[in-house]
Amino acid sequence: MKKLFLFAMVAAALSGCSNSDDADIKSEVQPGGEGYVGFSIQLPTVPGTRANDEFDDGDPVPDEYKVHNATMFIFKGSNEATAKFVDVYEMNVNTFNTSGSPTDQCTTEGTVSSKITKPETSGENIYAYVMINHNNLINVADKTINGTNLTTTTTFSEFSKLQLPLIGNLTNGMVMTNAPVANKMGGASAPTGAEITTLTILDPTKIYATQAAAEANPAGDVYMERAAVKVTVKTASLSGTITTPGESVTYNPASIKWALSNVNTVYYNTRQMNSSWLGYNAQGISSEPNIEGIPNAATKYRFVSGSPIHTGVFRTDWGTDVNYDTDATLTVPVSVDKNPDESVYTFENTFDVDHQVAKNTTGVAVSATFNDGKSFYTASTYGDNNILQVPEDGGTGNKIQDYIMTYLCNNSNKLKAWYDNNAN
Repeated sequence: MKKLFLFAMVAAALSGCSNSDDADIKSEVQPGGEGYVGFSIQLPTVPGTRANDEFDDGDPVPDEYKVHNATMFIFKGSNEATAKFVDVYEMNVNTFNTSGSPTDQCTTEGTVSSKITKPETSGENIYAYVMINHNNLINVADKTINGTNLTTTTTFSEFSKLQLPLIGNLTNGMVMTNAPVANKMGGASAPTGAEITTLTILDPTKIYATQAAAEANPAGDVYMERAAVKVTVKTASLSGTITTPGESVTYNPASIKWALSNVNTVYYNTRQMNSSWLGYNAQGISSEPNIEGIPNAATKYRFVSGSPIHTGVFRTDWGTDVNYDTDATLTVPVSVDKNPDESVYTFENTFDVDHQVAKNTTGVAVSATFNDGKSFYTASTYGDNNILQVPEDGGTGNKIQDYIMTYLCNNSNKLKAWYDNNAN
């Protein structure tokens, strides 16, 4: 399903006005002391994969960008994978409280801030991970996420693979988290030596005594992506009639309904990007830039974007999903009830080459009323699809009996000779 899946978070260095004075900025917070930290955030607006983050469909939906809440997890260590959990904090999201202007210009950037106990660095990095719109998956007081307790022995690698069941909705907000990004560009050339990072390194010198100072001087840039994939089915190109050499059958475009089938029910807390994929390139590239389904030279190396989302920051594509190298259980939709142009938000579905088969792939089930609900047959024995009406239903094209007899006569000289002498 995916190309089904990322979400680029541009690190916008916002220059918001601040009423803080020099004393606020210069006030030093000692390790173990309480201060404030801010982060510069821009919500995902560039197409990517977890599967595709282009949620606008030509007309942005403000609530897809609305930030209801933000939670910050702090990790500490010498590298991302082994960095261990320190604490979790609720953040101030006042700059995101609006969901957009009346003209659908969605609010996609701002700063978030939080009161924080300054960790002891001891030569280690302090890392930040932000979840927006937690949909009650997080309990800050108990330090749990989806019921899993986080302790000082929980590594980020373990945290990133926690399986979550909720991606949010337009009422409670869409879940968004840190996105894996690369420091070298893909596209036309191989991103040789690129490093993938997910966590944001927190600058401990930018933990301030006041919240205003923290918001005016962010301690880092966070790159976000949604946990959801958006699927929209459109029917604008359908005419309402299917014609074959045998007969024409009409259908009512208004009768068309659809639903997703074979979808995942959980997703990894963080998209699992594999650095070994970065050197993979598309084969059979075309010199033409816009042939659908055929890669071109500008997108030969497709696991890293060919354009930055911030200076020296490039989004990555693809990820190992929860059933990536196993067979999924086929799920049939309970009802096919979505209207054309209606959108559905779902989990990303990816798989390796060995599991790239129908039963592991998310699909679209479609229903429609044909031939005013009267029965008809289709057949392709002659190579062309033919529609055959049932006589008692008033069909005017080839009758099913005539079709079968013609087929038999064309494939048996003895039968044809008998039929010519005994047609009645």
